[in-house]
Amino acid sequence: MKFFALIVLFFFAVSSAGEYSLNELIDSAYKNSHLLAIADMQMEINTNAVELAKRNMLPTITFSGNYSYAITPYNSMATMVGDEIPSFTQIYMDNAKGVPYSARIGDELITQMLDYIFMGFAEVPPHTLSGGIDFRQTIWAQNKLRHAVEYARLQGRALVCRWQDVRMKVKAEMTRLYYAALLAGEQVKIEEQSRSIAEARHNQTLTLFGSQILAEIDTLNSFVDFSQAAVRLSEAKRSEREVFRSLAVAAGLKEPTDSIILTDTISPSTYKFDYDVLVEHFLAENKDLRFLANEVDLAEMRVKMSKNDYFPIVFGGLALNRIANFEGHEDFNFAPERKVYLGLTYDITPFGQRRIHTKQSEYDLKIAKRNFEYHKEQLTLLLKSNYEKIIEEYSKMEESRKILSAAEKALAIAQNRYASGQISQTEMDISEQRFRQSALSYLAAVSNYNSLLIDLRIMGADYLYEPVQNVITEKETIGTRVWGNE
Repeated sequence: MKFFALIVLFFFAVSSAGEYSLNELIDSAYKNSHLLAIADMQMEINTNAVELAKRNMLPTITFSGNYSYAITPYNSMATMVGDEIPSFTQIYMDNAKGVPYSARIGDELITQMLDYIFMGFAEVPPHTLSGGIDFRQTIWAQNKLRHAVEYARLQGRALVCRWQDVRMKVKAEMTRLYYAALLAGEQVKIEEQSRSIAEARHNQTLTLFGSQILAEIDTLNSFVDFSQAAVRLSEAKRSEREVFRSLAVAAGLKEPTDSIILTDTISPSTYKFDYDVLVEHFLAENKDLRFLANEVDLAEMRVKMSKNDYFPIVFGGLALNRIANFEGHEDFNFAPERKVYLGLTYDITPFGQRRIHTKQSEYDLKIAKRNFEYHKEQLTLLLKSNYEKIIEEYSKMEESRKILSAAEKALAIAQNRYASGQISQTEMDISEQRFRQSALSYLAAVSNYNSLLIDLRIMGADYLYEPVQNVITEKETIGTRVWGNE
């Protein structure tokens, strides 16, 4: 029964351990990266900006409504005679005294009609209610609206470059941490082997001391070596735990770090480097150069937009309004008002500011072009330096591999000769230290080589880690998110 329980616990422990390849952890890092999430949201914001710029080309529909009440209604006729409205009939009667009624009846009718007409002008109802819809469309704007859309798209392309740069750095950082964890594990193995060798040598030294072949000082020295090896092993395990913790945080893993198992190996990939191919991919894929090239495009667009400010904007529209003046609901009546209009707007106040603004935009364009060429030269020098370094590091790695193989054989021979008393403890120490240093040097060479490969990938040499078609597919997937099908 106990045996069955042990088997169950063993399989549970194996199933709970998380096995991860490099690609799996990179995908997990993409999902959990805060910086990549921010860059993704910035791209979504720009997508909305492009849509907003497109919709500015559509007609605007405005609804307006207004109600007013005149506390003191304005009387345009009151100023003619004091504060009262003049009566044409009263004036006529005052001046037609003594005239027979039959002779003045026609004139009275005329004056009464005049009084009625002017009373309509004078007595304005206190309530006013108006409302309507206005349809307005820009007819001619010298491509201002189209340029605004293109400018928003160019800004989106800059964000795509930044998004790809963040994504690449997340991938590079995870790759570095993954290889650092593999190297830390290998270093633990080296220190474990060193401790085992030191322990076996210490036991052999005690045996030889008992046979009076070695002196007591030899046993003390072997004990010191064994203790130092144990301390180095403890430090190596601590470093390994720290690397795995960083790896788990970067990948967003919630499981304990001691249950993480890395399935890839530390064996570095070998490439036949062609500098011309490196330069070709670098010029096409380097995120910094693509961003700076986009800055040149943005500067050119700003020059076009500043020149468009010299011209007016022509617009036209249709207004459908209704207005009512009333005193109460009995005389409420909406009167329709319909009109078609055509107009233009032009700001006449800059007084030379347009010309200055255009010159500034042209200088900004020249600066952007110079900045692109400068960074292109500097990055090309850096690419050449990294290319030469990686060739050198590959040679160092191969030499370190040969040295490690020779040191391992020398250690095996020294162990046999030390057990038979043919060599001294000092000679045995030298063989052991050479083997340990050779193993650590090989790990350092592999680490430097992988680090330079990652640096080249960041600079644009994507083909060093995956087929070019995969890289193109990735770019096509994200490319349509901002500017769509143009």
